[in-house]
Amino acid sequence: MPRDTSRPKSQWSVPEDRLGKVEIGTEREEGYAGAHCLTVDEAERIVENLEEFELQDVGSQRWLEQHGQVEKLNQQAHASARDKSDEYVLEAFLTFDKLGTLIYDLILIEAWRERVYPLLVDHLVGGGENEATRSRAMRAYFVLYHEATVVNLLECLCYHAHAVGAVKDASLDLTDYCARRLAALHSRAKAFRELNPARNPKEKPADFANKLKERTAKEELDEQALQIEFTVSVSCVALVRMLVEHVGELTVAAVSRIVDKHDFLLSVIPLIEHPPWTRARARLSKY
Repeated sequence: MPRDTSRPKSQWSVPEDRLGKVEIGTEREEGYAGAHCLTVDEAERIVENLEEFELQDVGSQRWLEQHGQVEKLNQQAHASARDKSDEYVLEAFLTFDKLGTLIYDLILIEAWRERVYPLLVDHLVGGGENEATRSRAMRAYFVLYHEATVVNLLECLCYHAHAVGAVKDASLDLTDYCARRLAALHSRAKAFRELNPARNPKEKPADFANKLKERTAKEELDEQALQIEFTVSVSCVALVRMLVEHVGELTVAAVSRIVDKHDFLLSVIPLIEHPPWTRARARLSKY
């Protein structure tokens, strides 16, 4: 019989005839692993076509396609910064005035994670332990991971003072978002430190591996969601540093938010005294 070459229903869905035998990462693009993956023209076209989606569109086919494009922009921006070459991803965002769109996307996915995801999680992973459930859990993971991608891209772009100045009125949303992430590092520090539990020295490696393997799809997704939240919050510490360093480029309202309403200085002091990204068990671990 001729092989079925029809595309899956969505970018992250798995055809039913391949459930249980999917190979991950067999076809990787040439730009994988931090290498340059976009030309100047490609980056400009992607940035120019970035859209502002509605909350109900998160996870749709069009949204997933844009997520993949933002991943490429993030990878290329870091590759250019690493090689100290022409940072044309940044220039494209400035040329087409899309930094506000990027910040809108960040607030949108935060709202989805806090307001929509808790209502969907039981439906996504509540159908018993099977490959279809695992597939839905993986798609939910990619949606959650989008927040980390956008924060990481903003962290790279805001290294430059003129990029911070180009944020304009969206700087209010950005400073408020960073303040919420700093608060999460304080309020959820205990949960963050318990991520990736260490193996008991008396426990056999095989037993520890079986314990991880026996986790339900919901337990695994909850742990991944917490891991993403922790990663985003730590990245926001670096993003706060960029905003404060270039505070002269921000609007007066944003500066007032940083100094008066949120008081970033006092928010950072507890992180210096009790950093949630370090923990002492059998040995000192640092994120």
